[in-house]
Amino acid sequence: MAGLWNNFQGEERFVILTTAPNDTIINVHDRMPVLLADDEVMPWLYDTGMASAKLTALQPALEHIAV
Repeated sequence: MAGLWNNFQGEERFVILTTAPNDTIINVHDRMPVLLADDEVMPWLYDTGMASAKLTALQPALEHIAV
């Protein structure tokens, strides 16, 4: 999941970034986390263009696994 972390006035803060839901989530909620594949982590951290595009890109479908 994509997120941001910062230390603000001695307090650690973290936020998970969300975007519009895809077809697998829309019936459950009106937002979903921005998902990052393993190979997208470093570009997410260092490539502003990739990060901006990822925030508005259609997220991959999620698979329901019964346990």
